Amino acid sequence: MARMVMDSSTSSEPLTPGSVLSKSHSLLTTISVIASYFVLSISLIYYQKWLIARCKFPLSIVTVHIILKFFLSAIFRKLWEMITSRKRKSLSWQNSILKIAPVGVTSGLDIGFSNWSLEFIAVSLYAMTKSTSVIFILFFALLLHLEEKSWSIVLIVMMISGGLAMFTYHSAEFHFIGFILALLGSISSGVRWTLSQFLMQRSEMGLKNPLDMMYHVQPWIFVSIIPLMLLFEGTDISEIQRSTKTITQTIKTALKKKKLLTEDSKTEALLLHGPKKAKDVEISVGESIINAGSSLISLGFTLTGKLRMTQHIKDVCSKAKKITSHYRPLLPNLNGPAFIQKRIMIHAMLSVIFYGVAFWGPACKSKGNINEIRKTIRPMKLALCSSYRTVSDACLDIISGIPSTKILIKEKIEKYNRKDPYEIEQDKKIRWQIEWEETKGNLWIKKLIPQIHIWLNRKHGNTNYYLTQFLTNHGAYAQYLFRFKKRSDPFCPMCKNLTIDDAEHTFFHCESFKLLRNSLQSKLNVSITPENIIEQMINTKKNWYLIQYYITEVLKQKQKVLNEDGNEMSPEMPTYQHSSLDDMSADNSEDNADT
Repeated sequence: MARMVMDSSTSSEPLTPGSVLSKSHSLLTTISVIASYFVLSISLIYYQKWLIARCKFPLSIVTVHIILKFFLSAIFRKLWEMITSRKRKSLSWQNSILKIAPVGVTSGLDIGFSNWSLEFIAVSLYAMTKSTSVIFILFFALLLHLEEKSWSIVLIVMMISGGLAMFTYHSAEFHFIGFILALLGSISSGVRWTLSQFLMQRSEMGLKNPLDMMYHVQPWIFVSIIPLMLLFEGTDISEIQRSTKTITQTIKTALKKKKLLTEDSKTEALLLHGPKKAKDVEISVGESIINAGSSLISLGFTLTGKLRMTQHIKDVCSKAKKITSHYRPLLPNLNGPAFIQKRIMIHAMLSVIFYGVAFWGPACKSKGNINEIRKTIRPMKLALCSSYRTVSDACLDIISGIPSTKILIKEKIEKYNRKDPYEIEQDKKIRWQIEWEETKGNLWIKKLIPQIHIWLNRKHGNTNYYLTQFLTNHGAYAQYLFRFKKRSDPFCPMCKNLTIDDAEHTFFHCESFKLLRNSLQSKLNVSITPENIIEQMINTKKNWYLIQYYITEVLKQKQKVLNEDGNEMSPEMPTYQHSSLDDMSADNSEDNADT
């Protein structure tokens, strides 16, 4: 607010040609700036009205405008520093929050409410309502003692506001919501300009340059606009209904010309919306009224109003679980299909889940969605490996050759994007190895297979019920049964000394199987250890079958002894309801991992 103050203690200086010229130049500059402001301001109002009529997102327009202003002010500040070699003012977080934030928030509300009002009211009513902003500016200026109380200033402000109101009164079409929004913008404008003047006139703030002020205020304007944009912005429901009716009528007319008829009642609709809760919408399709549902199945995808794929993931996982439960009786742990046949069936089930993964894959950044898929795939891996339900996910991944859910999704998306297959495979194995090393527990299988590529790249050999027990350390071992209170002690039932009975003891140290072990070592011509047994298996097919036979025979004899001791071992025990150890749930695989 401009003002003139006469200092009575100084005498008036005589006018000279130089002073007259200086005052004339100052007056012309002021008039030019004011005229430019009015021209640009009015042009901007009409442009915004035109733009908002076509783009029903006024607050989004403001947000883009704020971002552009921030970057432009930052660029010009940098250029200014380079030209003048003087560093521009930067404020601390404390000053920014306590002193700049109020200006930024009120500026955001002013611009946001003003732009939003143009969606409802004409430019004439907008100009009439916004003219009241000078009244609020005067009120807050007097409140903060930025202006001296003067009836003449009050009268001038009232006359300006009243004149603008009378000028636009007859041409204004009143709209209550638009009027309230414009009035809120005027009130915010009063606070905004008063606080801006207060800050720019304080020398210790160092914000006299408008570039500095603009640079520091824009982020706070952005912060104040974003919540309003997310909560309130969007297309009006009635307009959606009108547009939809027009579109469906146009489509029906075009189809009718081609002698094609549609069943209107079969139409489905879905209303896309933001964070706020969507209203119930009824859409006219011919003579039928269709209610927009909360979800819609299109091309095999379950779509929801927020276009989040969580519901789709839940639906496909539920479908895959049903298929798995139907096929599970065909996949017994013993005397069932060969590993390769099981693998084909499992991959057919996986295709149900991973249909269109490139579309819904980004939704798997959520841990909940990843866990949903992991829990669905886990029973498939158990069936493929003929494994006990207590085995950890990491072990199942290695034995089955199917990586973790995250790696699997990334691999399939990269294949969809037609990346080089060799690079995809190498990248998968690198990430899998890192994941394997970072996994806690599973000490036994890590001892057997420290580098997963050795196991994954083998040219022959498949796992079975007995080999899986050897690799996982879960099965016919006293220590394992003792963990689940199925045995009174963890000691080997076939040794006289009190030795912990686990996979390492059974296959490499137990005296009861010394003859079998010596026979194997003589045929392999090497002494077997946990560190070299996998390497020996994958060297040749003959070695694989010799070691597999040894493992099978040892476990069969071990199961007989355990059954005689009252610990009945069943090949279906790991996964099926007929098991005496059915309570060995392994949904939380980390808790059940070997330690």
